[in-house]
Amino acid sequence: MEALLSKLIDFKGSSLIGPDDLKSLTNVDALQSQDKWLSNFVIDDYMNLIQSFSDIKGRAVSWEKFEKSTSHAVAKHLQDGEMSALSTCDLKIIPCNKPHIEHWCLLVVLPKSKIAAVLDSKAEGFLKPSAQNVMDKIGAVLEELDFNVGDWTFACNTKEELPQQTNDFDCGVYICLYSRCLTGLGPMIKESCFPEFKLGMAYSLHRRILQKIPEPNITADQFYAVDYLTNYYIGRAMSVENQMVTFRYLHRVGAFKFDFPRRADIDTKPISSVFFGPLTIESTGSFSVPMQKDIEKIFKSIK
Repeated sequence: MEALLSKLIDFKGSSLIGPDDLKSLTNVDALQSQDKWLSNFVIDDYMNLIQSFSDIKGRAVSWEKFEKSTSHAVAKHLQDGEMSALSTCDLKIIPCNKPHIEHWCLLVVLPKSKIAAVLDSKAEGFLKPSAQNVMDKIGAVLEELDFNVGDWTFACNTKEELPQQTNDFDCGVYICLYSRCLTGLGPMIKESCFPEFKLGMAYSLHRRILQKIPEPNITADQFYAVDYLTNYYIGRAMSVENQMVTFRYLHRVGAFKFDFPRRADIDTKPISSVFFGPLTIESTGSFSVPMQKDIEKIFKSIK
């Protein structure tokens, strides 16, 4: 990255992405939050990479096409070329950010299910005007395309339904991760892992290859949350070998309590099955997991 930023080597990605855009991915220690905000050029290009590497049928719609165009123009754009059959697409992902609001959210359109949802990493306990504006606009676009919007569901998430940012600069990173989860290209990760993830974003934009989300380093005797498709389990890592981890699992003995069963529940899973950890476990006879609510939010987001 230093070679790219110093122009020792040429950036091979989109010509719209400049040095300042790349710095937003590497300015971990910048004093001003604005220096860490992702630009629309970075987000649009990364969304295109996600769509290119996903098996899900659909295309990303750029920020400029949606935010700076009329509903009629957006509808026309969705009718043109390879985007003509909106009703046959699995998914449309559209980054949204009004200039005066300076906050990214993600509009997700699922034509087959007739759902349009706004995903927000700074949700409130009410419908934010910015989310309402996005839903109003996509509703108008759908009407232009002769969809019966009365048959559609329009929604936005609550704080409890999706992982939320704890700072005022990572909203762009969150919508990129939400998009990857929705398209099956990786799990949600903790905010503490964002600096490394953003470096991977910069490398992806340079090489035009979508980097895998780094797999966690697993340490024996630490506890982790492990994905079992329809459920997750909390397990203590016993051993790690050749990207496989052997866990001894806790079982629920209450809504927020866990314990080891008398007959040990031991299984071996690939590292990629681990979606959260290491975890802090508190023991008061049985075990409790202080971050259980966060774990459940992340598990729901990757399903």
